[in-house]
Amino acid sequence: MILKCEQCGKDFTSSYIKGRKYCSSKCSQDARRVKKIERICEVCGKTFFVTQSTLDAGWGKYCSHSCSNSGREVTEETRKRLWENYRNGSHLKEVRNKISAKLKGRPSPNRGNPSNFKHSEETIRGMCYPRPWVREAMKNKPKSEEQKKRMRISAKKRCLNPEYWKKFLKACKMKPNKAEKKLFNILQELFPNEYALNVRAEYAVLGGKIPDFFNVNGQKKLIELFGDYWHKDDIPEERVDFFKPFGFSTLIVWEHELQNKPKLVNRLKQFHEV
Repeated sequence: MILKCEQCGKDFTSSYIKGRKYCSSKCSQDARRVKKIERICEVCGKTFFVTQSTLDAGWGKYCSHSCSNSGREVTEETRKRLWENYRNGSHLKEVRNKISAKLKGRPSPNRGNPSNFKHSEETIRGMCYPRPWVREAMKNKPKSEEQKKRMRISAKKRCLNPEYWKKFLKACKMKPNKAEKKLFNILQELFPNEYALNVRAEYAVLGGKIPDFFNVNGQKKLIELFGDYWHKDDIPEERVDFFKPFGFSTLIVWEHELQNKPKLVNRLKQFHEV
């Protein structure tokens, strides 16, 4: 099918696009582009292009800001008047009067619908960010025993929900630390693809606690890595007893044991073979 381009006037063939108007993407873009009008600068005489909307607004006389500044003749009397208006603030009144005169007669967008500009006190309280002294007062405000009880119950429910922990740890961008990476590499050397890192609760959340390493091949075994600083007051037997009701046997590995690899390897093999 032979068609005529509506932009450049050339003939072109089209066999698969119905209603095609232009011979190329360039012609299509040129046709969609806003038509500009050629003008001559009143100061330097250069030719430049402006849109029709610019001319309708009363602009389009000068090609640049420098020509615009040099084309405007500001007398000493005008400068004095501008300075007096600026010093007295009367220029602001003039601007307000001009704006109100332009908007006079136009329907207000909020007219007839008070909800657009009037909010209840509760809505305003929710919208406003509390001031520092208000936040301090709220923080120091004593809570009743009933409030504390409700907060404890809701916190326990959140902790027991695995989906909450997955979202929380993903938002925190939780990553394994150096000690966890080192122990994971040792486990991969001894038992390839047997234990997986459970830092982001990908595999299990048991009673609101997240074990560090989880056996993914059917054995109900967990490995917990205790840091010498962060877990110095923890009792390993309590963590082992905590996971027992869920049917898991747990091995506690301390951070300083990673320095003695042969001894740690023996412990891991004994735990895995039992």
